[in-house]
Amino acid sequence: MVEDKRGKPLSTAIKLFWGIGNGVMVLSTTMGSYYQTYWETDIAKFTPATIGLISTISTILGLVLSPLIGAWLDMSKPINKKWGKYRSWLIYGSLIGLVTAGLNWIRWSENEAVAAAVRIAILLIATFPGTCRTQSDNALLTVVARTPADKNILASRKYMFSNVARLVSNIIVTSVCAFLLARGLSEGTAYVILAYFFAVLTFFGFLAQFKLTEGYEGEGIDEIEVKKRAKVTFKDVIMNLFTNDQLLFLFLANSSTSCVAYILTKCAAYYWRAIVGEPGMMGTYSLVVNGLGILGTLAVGEATKKFDNKKLSMFAIFMMAVTIALVRPLALKSKWFFIGILAAHQFFASFNYPIFVAGYANCTVYAEYKNGKSSPATIMGISGYPLRIAATVTAWIVPMALAKCGYQAGVPATETVANGILNIYSMWGPIFCGIAFLLITLFYKLDNKRLAEIQAAIEEKRAAEKAA
Repeated sequence: MVEDKRGKPLSTAIKLFWGIGNGVMVLSTTMGSYYQTYWETDIAKFTPATIGLISTISTILGLVLSPLIGAWLDMSKPINKKWGKYRSWLIYGSLIGLVTAGLNWIRWSENEAVAAAVRIAILLIATFPGTCRTQSDNALLTVVARTPADKNILASRKYMFSNVARLVSNIIVTSVCAFLLARGLSEGTAYVILAYFFAVLTFFGFLAQFKLTEGYEGEGIDEIEVKKRAKVTFKDVIMNLFTNDQLLFLFLANSSTSCVAYILTKCAAYYWRAIVGEPGMMGTYSLVVNGLGILGTLAVGEATKKFDNKKLSMFAIFMMAVTIALVRPLALKSKWFFIGILAAHQFFASFNYPIFVAGYANCTVYAEYKNGKSSPATIMGISGYPLRIAATVTAWIVPMALAKCGYQAGVPATETVANGILNIYSMWGPIFCGIAFLLITLFYKLDNKRLAEIQAAIEEKRAAEKAA
């Protein structure tokens, strides 16, 4: 029988390795972030309008399906009772990902409309198991972490692994591509091989996360206690979403900072290939930028022990705006200035993101405080939506900005083109950071003091219900 670990202090293994599954998954998502737009424009040779259309349709459909999937997870029984409701999908989702991983790195038809339709269909097929896995992994943070301090520790550790993966991913991608190209394979084929390789690593990463969380869902308790658990209904899920004003403000701020992140990743390949003419520098760039990102995640874990989460987020977003605004005046002077200023930006972005993740967990507590029921998969699943929105927004901004400045695939950038690419950083970056800063400063109210009051009220209510 599995030991019931609910409510117990975090183990050393949990504190050290939380997020290992998500971290390994980021190897593949980073490849997508850095190279998907490049693959679409230069290898698959889709038009900018088609790229925007594919991204928009898949994102809209994903946004419709994702909340339904989160609600289904919260309301459903475990598909494997021995594994638990959320832990089960860490395994099943990863197994299905082994099949679908590389299919989206192939253009399936010379006809652009057919190729676009197939690409959208593949994205939709992969959405259900992938979303179940991601939302279950996010929900487990609220299951395992019982205090705000625990949430901050696990969120910072998870994002640290993500930054390590971002660092390693570009090194692996550039090295493997160079190796395979030297042996006569096409660049497109290299991306397919890498996608499946990363899928295998992802499976083993989530298998490790699965073992770490054993016992935390109460999967070892007897059937009588299971029947006593409060059932979450669809009405409860809807109430937790649509009466949660703090979730809305956090979501919008997170969407804005995610747009900045996508601008950085989408434009990097164009800087190194078209402006500098040194695509091999992507590895060095990734090493330095994500190395500073790792330091940012380590720094926030310590800072949240002493300072208020909301104030730390405000400071980090302000510094994100300052650093990205400096890209335009510095990047043409030296490639090392470009690396340095974006490394500084990534430090503050990585400092802020775990605070946002812990914020979603706090919004789960806030929802329970307001409505009496908890729906962690639904609310924590919302944390993935800003990336979808940002992918769509930047899928229009970046290709259109490239077309406006005269960018041509495979042609070295003129001064006008170079300035146009860098303007994407220094114009749009500060705009999105400014939106996020205003939302957190003026509207988001879940600071440490308010959270302590809410948690105390919930514990008092639970004690009264238990006594009754």
